[in-house]
Amino acid sequence: MQKTTNISAFEKFEFVSLDFETEGIIDKRVLLFSMAAVTGDWRSEKAVLSGVFERDQLPNLKKFLKERRVVVHNFKFDGQVLLTEGFDILKFQADDTALMAMLLNENKVINLKTRAKEDLGIEMHEYSKEDQEAFKSVNKKEFI
Repeated sequence: MQKTTNISAFEKFEFVSLDFETEGIIDKRVLLFSMAAVTGDWRSEKAVLSGVFERDQLPNLKKFLKERRVVVHNFKFDGQVLLTEGFDILKFQADDTALMAMLLNENKVINLKTRAKEDLGIEMHEYSKEDQEAFKSVNKKEFI
């Protein structure tokens, strides 16, 4: 996997995935956000570009997202995050993998870990209960 600290490195990709870390479920202000993009065979280490960015990069993200296609998991939440941060969510197309999973089979679990495992054969990292509690008790920005 290639890593970057520059949002413009994603310009060459047709679409990118986004994920937000916020203050919480109620307080949707962004602490950090991550972006990832894939070219060619997604199983290849060289095919994936990823980056983690702090909230001071939100203006650059806003410029980047105009007329762009993004992939998220649960746009119901991410859309609220973007609106909270002043984004015009009508300026780009969001493909929601949670909604897609629900449309394919309304009886399946739609959380990202389950979909990654069942649909792609990818095991996502599981955090222990102790790690989860530690994460709740510290500043997320320091923990990440």
